[in-house]
Order: sequence, then C-alpha cells, then structure tokens
Amino acid sequence: MTLVSATPKKPEAPTAVRQATVALPAGAIVRFEAPPPRPAPPKPPKGAPVIEKLAVCLGVKDRNPVGETTSVSANANRVYCWMRVTGGSGKKVRPMWTLNGKSFAGAWMTIGSNSYRTWTTKRIDAANVGEATLEIQDEKGRVLATREFAVVAR
Repeated sequence: MTLVSATPKKPEAPTAVRQATVALPAGAIVRFEAPPPRPAPPKPPKGAPVIEKLAVCLGVKDRNPVGETTSVSANANRVYCWMRVTGGSGKKVRPMWTLNGKSFAGAWMTIGSNSYRTWTTKRIDAANVGEATLEIQDEKGRVLATREFAVVAR
C-alpha cells in the first residue's frame, strides 16, 4: 500500500472583475487579456531600515494611521505620512513628497528603536491638485518605500 500526501493549493487572491455589455456582429471573436503582473517590490538595501508599512492617511490616533487613502482632498489642508520601521535604530529617514511635479523634502527623522512607528505631515492646498508621490529615503538617498496618491479638488 502506498500513501500519498497531497498539499492543497493555496487559493488565488480574488481579482477585480469589470463587466460590460457590448453588441457584436455574428461570428465575432472576443479576446480578453489580463493586465501584466506588477513587478515585485525591490528588496531593501543591505543595512538600511526596512519600511514594514507606509500609509498615506488623514490622521493618526494612538500611534496608528486613520483614514488610509489613495486620494486626499485639497480642502483637508494636510496629508499624513505614517510608517512602521524595523531594523533601523539610530538611523535616519525622511519623506520626499512630490506634488504636481514639484518635490519637497521632509525633515529627517531618527528611528528610535528596532521596531518603530512614526509620522509626519505635509500641508496641501488647491495648488497641489494632481498626482502625488511619497517616498521614504535613507541617509544615502536610497528609496526604501513609495506610495502614490492623488490630491483632488473637492
């Protein structure tokens, strides 16, 4: 008697499905293609702090992000950058904000322990409406994490 052990497959992550109704001529062939997969995030540089989580949010309460978002109203007047950093005790990181094509360097923040949460804010207004990017850089200028978001006029 032979025993065979099978490991069940992990369920695939659900994907978003968009539906559309289209009138096609008889005999038409329809081909659907999935978008190309996103590239894997780069590995953190050796010896650099690791950004475990980076959030663009509307506030911070009890040291945790509140209102994580991918779009911020210019009327909010400010946007928060919240991050959880590991392995960087004593090292420095800073946010680099790019709003509507203009870059703004944030203040350097010293990582206080090997597991650390910190945040900073950036003032925004109607002049910042458009695409925006938040990067976290280390002291050597290496990008450790990136988030894209939009500043919208509401």
